[in-house]
Amino acid sequence: MDAGWKRALDFELRKEYMHKIVRFLESQREKGIKVFPPRELIFNAFSLTPLSQIRVVIIGQDPYHDDNQVYPSFRVLLLLVRSVS
Repeated sequence: MDAGWKRALDFELRKEYMHKIVRFLESQREKGIKVFPPRELIFNAFSLTPLSQIRVVIIGQDPYHDDNQVYPSFRVLLLLVRSVS
């Protein structure tokens, strides 16, 4: 995770509700339920884009329900960006 994001989110990530969410997701994985994104990519966006370069954050995307939706194709990504702009 980018250092700027780490500083900004550190306090929130230490809260009990976050620990409960992590425990819940792990329990689902242990039951064989597929959880998106994979554990190692949960904070991927915060690694790919430094906080200092962020101007807008859009929250509220529909949850993924299929492997094919996790990483949209370039064309789908362009359509998403076009619909937002």
